Amino acid sequence: MILLVTGILAILAATWTNRPSVWRPIVVDASVAESDTTDVLLRPGIDYEVSLEVERGTAGAGARQLFKPRPQSAVTGRWSITCQDDRIAAGDFTNYIRIETVRSWRGELYRVIARVPFGVDAAKYRGFGLTGSYLSERVVGAFQLPDDITGSCQYSWAIDGSMDNVRLAIRRSEKDWRAHSRQLAFLPIGGFLAVLLGSFALLVRGLILLRSRRDDSPATRR
Repeated sequence: MILLVTGILAILAATWTNRPSVWRPIVVDASVAESDTTDVLLRPGIDYEVSLEVERGTAGAGARQLFKPRPQSAVTGRWSITCQDDRIAAGDFTNYIRIETVRSWRGELYRVIARVPFGVDAAKYRGFGLTGSYLSERVVGAFQLPDDITGSCQYSWAIDGSMDNVRLAIRRSEKDWRAHSRQLAFLPIGGFLAVLLGSFALLVRGLILLRSRRDDSPATRR
């Protein structure tokens, strides 16, 4: 029982430290508004990336363009980050820095077990892989927030053309995630292992108790 409770607590702790709102502070649907500005709370001194997110398995020539490491025309437009009336960063959605996608069942399983906040939508993360969708990401920009920034910033975008079901996201950098994961990966992975071992131990204990009761019952005594 102690092992089971410890595992559950470890998974809850991992879920809290890896929650999407920390690692992807804003995600907006490109089809909601072709141009808009919204407030976003970013942490000073942290590296961020701007990415386009599309559900994995989306068909069509536009989706194929997004997932190739070269300029694309499926989503066109501009973005910018302004903090305290100063423009911190700006770029174009047609740019390319990196492609992130989940291609195998091992990658899917790892995201579920390790509570990875990237490559999955909010429903997939909350449902431990039982609901929601896996995402592919095209990173189109990067910036670091200055240390002297306080309060919220403004994320602005203008879409000239877009395919359906595209999300515009600001996410913590891949470098930040890898450093975090190296330090705290033991929480979700160790937690799941502890839950499995604890559940197995409870099952074995239950079977032993059941067998013991059968052996001690009057019907089995002669």
